[in-house]
Amino acid sequence: MTIKKSLGTVMACSLALIAFSLSPALQSQTKRSSNVQRGAASSDARSSFATTLERQMRSEGTDVRIQLEGDALDTLRLEWPTVHRSDIYRFVNSPEAQRAVRMGFTSVLFTNGSRRWEYNLTRESMVSSPENL
Repeated sequence: MTIKKSLGTVMACSLALIAFSLSPALQSQTKRSSNVQRGAASSDARSSFATTLERQMRSEGTDVRIQLEGDALDTLRLEWPTVHRSDIYRFVNSPEAQRAVRMGFTSVLFTNGSRRWEYNLTRESMVSSPENL
């Protein structure tokens, strides 16, 4: 009986550890989903955000053009000739990306003219492809 009790204890502890380790990830996803649902700003507010963001990035020396795309104008399109994956990583982890989520943006599309990277803000995932598809 002792071996069965020990095995049961080990299994219970393992399941508890798994549950605790998944908890922050689940909370993050739930928080982001609720932010997107309740934080949908008007298309005028999103347009103003894009204009301000473009002005800010240009003042920092980044050659970028920012537009809105999609039926709901909920995609930020950044035409950035010198963009690298490290730039994309920095951007999607920045306060500006967090504000974009709160305003109802669902994705950010980066392009350098020959390649495009689409980052889904709600799923926190990215797809890369040639620009001319």
